[in-house]
Amino acid sequence: MLIYGFCGDDFIAQGGFSALHIAAEEGHVHLTSLLLQRGAPGNCQSHNGLAPLHLAAQEDYLPVARTLVETGRARVDATTKVSHL
Repeated sequence: MLIYGFCGDDFIAQGGFSALHIAAEEGHVHLTSLLLQRGAPGNCQSHNGLAPLHLAAQEDYLPVARTLVETGRARVDATTKVSHL
């Protein structure tokens, strides 16, 4: 389920978070890398417009943020709908 349900409606958690969002927010660099390798969209946004990179940066998970950016899958200029980041 985690490997194939990246942003499909059946696999989105409350708030619009994908498996990649959750991996990034929890600091799981290896899972983040695996999801990206399997085709997870790095810019998938939650209902608030949060991308996995926003969550990794907010939690100071530099290895996760680096993985998202270095793969070219995360937009470093992505904006959110929230102002507290």
